[in-house]
Amino acid sequence: MDTSPELLDAKLRLLYDLSAALGSVADLDALLRQTVEAAARVLHAEAGSVLLVDDERRELMFEVATGPGGPRLAHVHFPLDEVSIAGWVATNARPVRIVDVRGDPRWAQRFDDVTGFTTRSMLCVPLIARGPTVGVIQLLNKRSGEPFDEGDERLLLALAGPMATAIENARLYRALAGAYLDTLHALAAAVEEKDNYTAEHIQRVSSFSLGVAGVLGLEGADLDAVQYGSVLHDVGKIGVDARVLRKPGPLTPKEWTEVRRHVEIGARLVPRATLLQGARLCVRHHHERFDGGGYPDGLAAQGIPLSARIVAVADSYDAMTSDRSYRRGLSVAETLERLRGGSGDQWDPEVVRCFLALHDELSRE
Repeated sequence: MDTSPELLDAKLRLLYDLSAALGSVADLDALLRQTVEAAARVLHAEAGSVLLVDDERRELMFEVATGPGGPRLAHVHFPLDEVSIAGWVATNARPVRIVDVRGDPRWAQRFDDVTGFTTRSMLCVPLIARGPTVGVIQLLNKRSGEPFDEGDERLLLALAGPMATAIENARLYRALAGAYLDTLHALAAAVEEKDNYTAEHIQRVSSFSLGVAGVLGLEGADLDAVQYGSVLHDVGKIGVDARVLRKPGPLTPKEWTEVRRHVEIGARLVPRATLLQGARLCVRHHHERFDGGGYPDGLAAQGIPLSARIVAVADSYDAMTSDRSYRRGLSVAETLERLRGGSGDQWDPEVVRCFLALHDELSRE
């Protein structure tokens, strides 16, 4: 076993850095891949993978697979009780170190057949946090040709705990996000009861906003802010007099002041949960202008949250093209021209560019 100070220091740094990173659920797949790749690098393995347990289906699925041919295993799944080393480790919650996998009755040749990789030796440990095994992490083939040793096993077991906790936290986060989204749609439905115009408007603005977010490549918390913020952007209208919302003609200055209050009311209504912080900012600031002339805070340019800048364009497009009781909606061509004309003044020019590109692409389909 190599116990040189340099290798020991590298292993300790790996354990510290990855344990800290795994405390986040921002992008679980990226964190798991980072962990597998770093462990393989420090332990001089040719390949590695993480397989997660699906309790309902009683299956194991490759979540991350690195090394030659690894991507071909992405999302491959198989019964937990089917003969395999990973399945045995997951079921028995015990690590294994195998010098010659081909002499082990649990070895499944089919995975090498898929990747074209030749597995010789393996280190596989269970991922266990607070309850049952949630998966396994495995490393394949020491580059030196030597077998994995007890020190390698201890390091991988030390990483397995934080990895299992990160997986459990990510699953809880996703379940919570789903519950929040259901709540948000219920709030949006309450707004629809007060303002008939708002009903399909919310759905369209959400669809447009998510499309632009996709063009911009948003992920994680940034995407959440757009998804939840677009659904909730008009939720503050719950606190606006319904007679003003349904008025069949242009509003008076006093009535406009009343309507403008909806952004501040909405921001107060959105729960102060971490998951919804970006949405709260989107709700409050989606009527700011890029040149600083909007409301309620007169923010400008990059000082306006990106989610709010995206929803502002989607909201304006839908408002201009929709019929109201006191006016007909503009044509699509005229609305797009107005967006181009207001780019850099009312709206973020990059968001307008992405919206126009998305609109052009959808028009060709």
